[in-house]
Amino acid sequence: MKKHLLILLAILLISYSITYAIQYDSFGTSVIENNNLKKADKSALTNALLNAIKKHFEKVTTNKDKIPEITKDFIRFVKSYKILNRYIKDYTVYYHLLVNVDEITVDDLPLFFNNLKQSVIYYIVNMSNLNNDKNIANIFGKYNLSLKNEDDFLFNLPQNPSYDDLLNEFAKSSAKYLIIFKTNIISESGEIPYSCKTELITETFTKEKKFKIFKVVSTKSSIISKNDCISNSILSSINKAVEYIKNNYIELPKINISKNELTLTFINFNNLSIILKLLKVLDNKHYIEKYKMKSFSLNEAVFDIISLLPVDNLEKKLKLLQKNYKYNIINFGNGEIIIDFSK
Repeated sequence: MKKHLLILLAILLISYSITYAIQYDSFGTSVIENNNLKKADKSALTNALLNAIKKHFEKVTTNKDKIPEITKDFIRFVKSYKILNRYIKDYTVYYHLLVNVDEITVDDLPLFFNNLKQSVIYYIVNMSNLNNDKNIANIFGKYNLSLKNEDDFLFNLPQNPSYDDLLNEFAKSSAKYLIIFKTNIISESGEIPYSCKTELITETFTKEKKFKIFKVVSTKSSIISKNDCISNSILSSINKAVEYIKNNYIELPKINISKNELTLTFINFNNLSIILKLLKVLDNKHYIEKYKMKSFSLNEAVFDIISLLPVDNLEKKLKLLQKNYKYNIINFGNGEIIIDFSK
């Protein structure tokens, strides 16, 4: 009997798929380069899936600034998809999909990703030779900001772009933030070791607003050259500026992630499958990390749970699923929750 129960548990866990998803009509394209149809086909399909996920977060989020950059990592939120149309025209692959996206909110994202990225583009006035400096890319990377749109942004700018040119190209870009750095040399010496003092004025924009302008002054020295001294000084200021922007202007959803040992007790259930489905949903949503059956009878099933949420927050998540599963929740507040299916 015990063996049969274990087999039943395994079958249910393997075969279960989440039905609680939202459906989106989505399109994706990709240009065929170097006659590589396979690569373009895969890219177009991926773009269609990511566009569906982007639609989802735009739908469920009132504050669009909280939405991180949608990368390939987010494909894990796709529960299933159906290809409605696929065709090739003018060396471009087109996909039309019907995509089922898991019901996930922006506030839940930290449970899935330790590092959420926001997309940024930047331009340096008076020091254009630093625009492609890998040291600057490393600075943005250190603060977990993506520069994936930077090359396209710079490519589309005219030579010696005006302020309006920068803002207009930003409006066309999918980047969430534009940073304009304006540099000034305050002082420099002509003797070894070279010393210099620079000023960096920073302006930060989203599509909807402009943040307060701020200034960073840095002093450096170098035995190599005056240009090296100035470059190091500006890089130091950029580092301070990006850190300030990340901490004060760029909002990411925050949640205190910790592992909590809890007990879920299920009573008045018709069959074990409804419990396993609920646990699987909680697991896939990363509300719980592990679950193990402690005891089981016809009247009661007790599970030891490792949750990423404290008991009060887990209760809130369980309430979101109440309508689908029709149960009552009793929270004893000491790490024990009873779920009563007699409702």
